Amino acid sequence: MPNDSIAQTPLVPTAQGDLAVTIYNNNQALVRDVRQITLPSGKSRQEFLDVSAQIRPETVTLAGDGFGIIEQNFDYDLLSPSALMEKAVGG
Repeated sequence: MPNDSIAQTPLVPTAQGDLAVTIYNNNQALVRDVRQITLPSGKSRQEFLDVSAQIRPETVTLAGDGFGIIEQNFDYDLLSPSALMEKAVGG
């Protein structure tokens, strides 16, 4: 399916809803971040730009009625100029 047929809706930082943080030893924390979003009909791409680069992607869940997840990615360095240069020329 061509990319232009998938709606892309980047979320603004104000999408943050209920937030709870429990801090543990060894630089570990449990963060519960509940956000309410409205999904368009059909396929769409949702981006959450305001999460930590240290997140463990396997712990992220998305729940709701009437939708399913096709693919989930965690790309923490997509917009960093140094990361782009590193991927282009190596280092």
